[in-house]
Amino acid sequence: MTIYHFCARRHVRRILREGLTRGALSIPMGRGFLMMQGWTWLTLCGNPNVQSWATQNAIDYDRTAYRLTIELPDEAIPNLYDRDRLEKEFPGSALLFDGWAGSENWRAYKGRIPLEWIKESVIKEEIGGAQ
Repeated sequence: MTIYHFCARRHVRRILREGLTRGALSIPMGRGFLMMQGWTWLTLCGNPNVQSWATQNAIDYDRTAYRLTIELPDEAIPNLYDRDRLEKEFPGSALLFDGWAGSENWRAYKGRIPLEWIKESVIKEEIGGAQ
């Protein structure tokens, strides 16, 4: 299965050495958040220009500077969660998707994504039109 991860320029070198190893989910809980380590956000959409999550409200750099193309092997697919499955596992997590354009493409992967699964790294300027 082909899926994508977008990252900032400042993170791409480490990712291309180690794989995706430092992800987390912030699950809304009451008035705060529960940080769940060991998860990585992915998307079915390879177009960096339609990633509504990539706001610069709290940061001053582009989180879609690079697109990583990932090939998940069949045995890894059970660790891939869509909105409905994530909500069953973590009630309240639907708030992470609500009101975000394109969120139907978002997935959360439970576990590490080793370097061998990352098949391509492309800087945004070289991606071109919608994928």
